[in-house]
Amino acid sequence: MKIYDTNSIIEEYSLANKYSEEYKKAKWGSQDGMINRFKLVINLVNFEKISNWLDIGCGTGCLFNLALEKHPKIKALGIDICPEMIQYANKKKLKPSIKFKLEDFSTSSYKYNFDLITSIGVLQKTNLKPKAFFQTISTSLKPEGKFFITTKNLYWDKFTSGEFVPENLHNWFIPEEIIKLVKNSGLNILEIKGFLPKENLIVDINQSHTFYIYGEKTL
Repeated sequence: MKIYDTNSIIEEYSLANKYSEEYKKAKWGSQDGMINRFKLVINLVNFEKISNWLDIGCGTGCLFNLALEKHPKIKALGIDICPEMIQYANKKKLKPSIKFKLEDFSTSSYKYNFDLITSIGVLQKTNLKPKAFFQTISTSLKPEGKFFITTKNLYWDKFTSGEFVPENLHNWFIPEEIIKLVKNSGLNILEIKGFLPKENLIVDINQSHTFYIYGEKTL
């Protein structure tokens, strides 16, 4: 597994900022794929019980746009290491309770601050090892706080059958290994499934190149 250099990640997303389409700025494959990932979060999380939310790798801030229309009282912080992303998100001038900050999660020290932490498509290209990534999430969550992440599945059945080969643009993970790291970090898995972003379908975990984990911090 490759640990990506911080500067190389920043450079990649800075170059993507030239695109006019928001999904291309954030390097998603399609508009539908981006929006459907965000809608999945909105459908799974009970936002009525959330007061303080952190989004790691917030990109253009589109997730907050969608989720907080109906929940304006939630305090939300989006962090990203790419200056252009934060500049773009801040130009949206969302509600005062929503903040975007240029920050590296690997050096954050948010101890027991959040009811919810999300990280959509970040784990596969980050400057943190998965073990440290989940330990930092655990440290930053309040007891019984919820988390939601998506990442890439090395055991997609089209890989294991030999039909396709994983691209090397980011890391791919064995779900069972990620599950072990999650549990060893003091986090409990509530739901783990595969997700087809373009089709907006939840499937068995190995029927998609993308999988998600929804869980909570144990007491």
